[in-house]
Amino acid sequence: LAFFEAKGLGIEDPVVREEVAALSREIGRQCANFERDINADTADVKLKRYELQGVPESLLDSLPSDDGGVTVKVSMKAPILTPVLQNAIDGKTRRKVYVASKKRVVPNCGRLNRVVQVRAGVAERLGKASHAAHQLERNVCATPEECKAFLDRAAARLKPIRDADLAALLAKKREEKPNAKKVHPWDMAYYGRQIRKEKGIDEEALKPHFPSSEVVPAAIRALGEDLFGFVVKGPLEDAALWHEDCELYAVEADGKPVGYVALDLRSRDGKFGHQMVVPLRPALPGGAPNVCAVLGNLGDSAGLLRFREVETLLHELGHVFHALAGSPKPSILGWAWPMVPWPGGVEMDFLEVPSMLTQQFVYAPEMLAKIARPHSETGAPLPRETIDALAANRHLLA
Repeated sequence: LAFFEAKGLGIEDPVVREEVAALSREIGRQCANFERDINADTADVKLKRYELQGVPESLLDSLPSDDGGVTVKVSMKAPILTPVLQNAIDGKTRRKVYVASKKRVVPNCGRLNRVVQVRAGVAERLGKASHAAHQLERNVCATPEECKAFLDRAAARLKPIRDADLAALLAKKREEKPNAKKVHPWDMAYYGRQIRKEKGIDEEALKPHFPSSEVVPAAIRALGEDLFGFVVKGPLEDAALWHEDCELYAVEADGKPVGYVALDLRSRDGKFGHQMVVPLRPALPGGAPNVCAVLGNLGDSAGLLRFREVETLLHELGHVFHALAGSPKPSILGWAWPMVPWPGGVEMDFLEVPSMLTQQFVYAPEMLAKIARPHSETGAPLPRETIDALAANRHLLA
C-alpha cells in the first residue's frame, strides 16, 4: 500500500493524481535520456604517444590510432581511463584526460536541473516537505535530519583519515615537485599508485593472476557454492543472449533452479558504462525463478582484471546471491532495484550491505586460493606476502 501511495495513487483529486503521473513520466524520460547519452558517449582524448610516458606499452598498443600509433585515442571508459590516470608521468596529460572525463554529455546538466525541479513538484503534490523527505521515508534512515546527522558523524570520524591520506599524497608529489602546494584531482590515482606500490601492492603486476575467463567462473562458484550452498552450472552453451560477450549461469538448490544469472562484463561502445545488477524477472508464485544480469566494464583488451575489478566482481555477485538466497514469494518482498517495473526490494540504504560484505572475501587467502591463478607468464602463485599487503591496506587512500 505504501508503495502505491508513494506513486500518487492515494490522491483523491483526479486532476492532481494525473499531474503526479505526468510529472513522474517526465522524470522517467529525462533519466532514461540522461543514462542513454552517457552510455552512447564515445568521447576520447587524442594524445601523442610521448605524452603518455609511463603508461604500459601493452595498453598503448591496444589504443586506436589514425596515424600508425604516433597519436592514440584515450577512451573515457574506466578500463582505459584508470590506468592512464594511474601511470601517465606528465601532469598536463593527466589533467587533460581527467578534465575531459568530467565534461562529457553537457546536455545532461539541463536534464539534471529539470529532474530536480520536477521531483520537487511531485513531492509538493504528495504533501511532502521535499523530494528527500519523500524518498527517505521508506528507508532505514527515514528522514533528512536523520540522514544528515549520520553523514555528519561519518564525516567527523573520517576527516583525520582523509587529512592523513592527503598529506601522504602531497608528500609523495613533493618528491617529484618540491614546491607543490596541493594535490589536484588528476594527481590522486598517479601518486596513490606509487604509495600502494611501496606497500607491496602493484595492480598492474597482479593482473596476470586474474584472467577474466578463469576468474569469473571461479568467483561465481566460490560464492554461490562454497559460501551460499547452491549448485552453479554454466556457462550454458545453448543460451541465446543479447551479445556474444554474455554468458548465462543457472543456480540450483535441491535440484531445482532458483535463478539464472547473465554476465555481461566487457566494455564496449554504447553499453552501460558502470557496474550494476539488473533484475530481469522476479521470483514468481508458482515456481518461476529469479533472473538477473550483471553488467560490467571489467578487464583490459587482453581480458586481464585489476585486483579492484575482482573486488567489484565479488560485490556485484553479492547482489546476485542476495537476490537468489531469499527466494521470497510474492516478489514484492524480494531484492530489486527501484528501476524495475514491479514493486519490491529491501530499503535502498540497506541494499548495498550484503554486497559490501561479500566483496571483503577478496582479501581472504582462502578465497584468493580459489579465484587467483598462477602468473600467466611465470607460473608463480600469488605470493602470500602480497595477499597480506592487500588485506592490510584495503582502506588505504579509499
